[in-house]
Amino acid sequence: MEDERKACAPSDRKVMVIGAGVAGVAAANALIDLGVRVVLVERSDSSTLLRSTPKGEGIMVLTGSRAIGAEMGDAFHIEVESVRGRCRQRAVHQVDAVILATGLVPTDASLIPEFGMGRHRNVVSQQQLGAMLASTREITRPSDGGPLSTVVFIQCVGSRVEKRGVPYCSAVCCAGAIEQAIKLKQRDPKIGVYILYIDIRMAAKGQEAMYKMARQLDVKFIRGQPALVAIKPKTEQLLVCGENTLLRELYEIPADLVVLGLGLREDPENLELFHRLGVELDREGLIEASDMPPTSVMTSAKGVFVAGSASAPMGVAEAEAMGIQAAHSASAYLRSRT
Repeated sequence: MEDERKACAPSDRKVMVIGAGVAGVAAANALIDLGVRVVLVERSDSSTLLRSTPKGEGIMVLTGSRAIGAEMGDAFHIEVESVRGRCRQRAVHQVDAVILATGLVPTDASLIPEFGMGRHRNVVSQQQLGAMLASTREITRPSDGGPLSTVVFIQCVGSRVEKRGVPYCSAVCCAGAIEQAIKLKQRDPKIGVYILYIDIRMAAKGQEAMYKMARQLDVKFIRGQPALVAIKPKTEQLLVCGENTLLRELYEIPADLVVLGLGLREDPENLELFHRLGVELDREGLIEASDMPPTSVMTSAKGVFVAGSASAPMGVAEAEAMGIQAAHSASAYLRSRT
């Protein structure tokens, strides 16, 4: 490690890490340990993020900012737009390598209108429920603040489909729904919780135990996506209608809250930046890896690396490991150019 630090010591070497999630922060920390200067660019400006980002000499942290353009020559010239209140500023940063840790965003739920996202106030995404659960307040119906008696999770909404989302599994939705279901039951054991699934994928360490715990708490699992989420006339109560494909029985579940496990895709706002960097996408619309996926950090563009779910949906541990791997690959690239 000490030899690698010395090899990277020239202070004019700098890497831009775009995205300060798990993978981006891991990459930035590893680069600093390797003696490489870092520009860390993150859209969010939340206080939570500010506490988690690296600090100290050798790093510039730009929150409330996004990379919007790039030109390449002997180095990368990345244009970054920063927003501070009503003030919008742009600056060009010269760096020697780039790590894309841009993550993924949910698919557009309006492509599947039968589930009511955007039309029914009590239909929310897993991400929205996560924000609600992070609060110490009681979880209630968004429409009127009424109590919850039944919550229904619908999995694989806009994922594992060709025309109305993305063709791949989003990897984290099953575990996310089960973890949220457990939290709801722990807050109030009387709440009825259903998870409607295509199949349950729980491969990571500890996830099978979490699945068993959910069953012990009487979370009910029904195989098969519903056909429709309707709303009862003159009320805010939802009615989830579908077929249990294991029992071949139709069901109608009255629900106070419906939670959609949305598929994950590259953020459309990043696609122009990827194009300018020379980064190609694969046939599934994810960043093309130049080596064997899903852990390759090499992109189609020389000097541009990828980390975390920007390359494919993955959990926290995988994203952190990939961030560190991307940092070491970027460091090796810099050494090859000295």
